[in-house]
Amino acid sequence: RKITEQRLFTMPKLTLEILAKKLNINHLHLSSIIRSHTNKAFNDYINECRIMLSKKLLADSAYKDYTITAIGLESGFNSKSTFYTAFKKNTELTPTEYQKSLVK
Repeated sequence: RKITEQRLFTMPKLTLEILAKKLNINHLHLSSIIRSHTNKAFNDYINECRIMLSKKLLADSAYKDYTITAIGLESGFNSKSTFYTAFKKNTELTPTEYQKSLVK
């Protein structure tokens, strides 16, 4: 919950160990908690959080002047290619295709 409320997932170099330190919990225990609550591995969960944020930003008119890469970086991805790959895996669309589908 803290991960999403405090948007900890937007840290580009976030690892399980870094997050565990921030939450003052053992990293193995944190991994177990994430898996039991989300049925996902740490990286998949973090990427899902990032994709959810990026989808909100792509739909938000306040971010209309941002490039798609900038939105990916704002969401916590550390490169355009990582953002595109994760977005496509999660939504079956590229960020560009997703953004265009919102205009209809």
